[in-house]
Amino acid sequence: MALSTQPLSALDLLAIDEVGNFYVFELKRGRTPDYTMGQLMRYMGWVSQTIGKNRSVQGLSWPSKSARRCVIRSTSYPM
Repeated sequence: MALSTQPLSALDLLAIDEVGNFYVFELKRGRTPDYTMGQLMRYMGWVSQTIGKNRSVQGLSWPSKSARRCVIRSTSYPM
């Protein structure tokens, strides 16, 4: 079941650890790194402004094999 992030599209994967911190995973194939990072940051902003208020929100992009993986840590990114 996808989590609605209107007006954004659905998150690929959202996890919550045992202390309530959020992890946003963006899975991509064939997209440019800047597009992927922008989308990941928008999702992180949505989480931090809605269900993740006062919690740590971290993001991880998981692009195709040819691209590097990237981790973003933030407590707030604007949508």
